[in-house]
Amino acid sequence: MSDKHTPLPWTIEESQRVINGHNHTLFQISSDYGADEEWSGTGVAVCMVPDEDKTTETIEMAKANAELIVRAVNNHEKLVEALELIASYGHESNSWPDGICPYGCDTPSIAEKALKAAKGES
Repeated sequence: MSDKHTPLPWTIEESQRVINGHNHTLFQISSDYGADEEWSGTGVAVCMVPDEDKTTETIEMAKANAELIVRAVNNHEKLVEALELIASYGHESNSWPDGICPYGCDTPSIAEKALKAAKGES
């Protein structure tokens, strides 16, 4: 995974905008990167609902999508660090077979698969 992404943490801001003459509810995902008095930061993504499709359900879904993206991105590095630690259980000690943690589980193998997915290697 590249470190060229917009700096963390990312946040969500709800707003109303007119796009192509139609009102939309937007959940904009952004970063404070580059923020100053005139610019609120760098836009990353938008989850939006046009007014013609606007219901409580579609608004809640768009907001939930934005929250999921932000939560996943902001916690990605912490999750990778935890998985790397778990994956090391079966490799750092000669007293345990490869891939088997000291507790007799297959946690390291599970963590290695999740790490590959998190790093975009699968």
